[in-house]
Amino acid sequence: MTSWWALRTVRSVTTAQKILIISGAITVLYGMVLGVPLAGIRGRQPVAPRALVNAHLSALIQGAVQLGFAVAVGFADLTPWLATAGAALLAVGSLLETAGGTANWRQGVTDQFAQRSIGWRLNATSGPLSIAGAAIVAVGAVLAL
Repeated sequence: MTSWWALRTVRSVTTAQKILIISGAITVLYGMVLGVPLAGIRGRQPVAPRALVNAHLSALIQGAVQLGFAVAVGFADLTPWLATAGAALLAVGSLLETAGGTANWRQGVTDQFAQRSIGWRLNATSGPLSIAGAAIVAVGAVLAL
């Protein structure tokens, strides 16, 4: 049987891929952890706080997106520094999105747009970073076709 370590050495993993794999895996794990308090609340009440549901789902989605882009950046026709920059932008954007959702939940925010909460500020900052990082990797992947 082949060990995962042997598979890792078959093909080198770029810095950009490492960033996205590690960040994506941690973000998915965090989303799963947020499911624990969510399940506890739902076991006692018919409805959970909207911000907690959003934080839970957002973390799961953000992590999956990063893992998907880890594959895409492997195909991208980009210089290593540009691929790494794109991956870093995407990872930081996802971190801010996840932190924003968590902040909204912990602060009991019911409408981040109306309240202009700290979570809203983090989420608003995450968008341009994530879009820029995703665009860099996506353009690189398309150019490689």
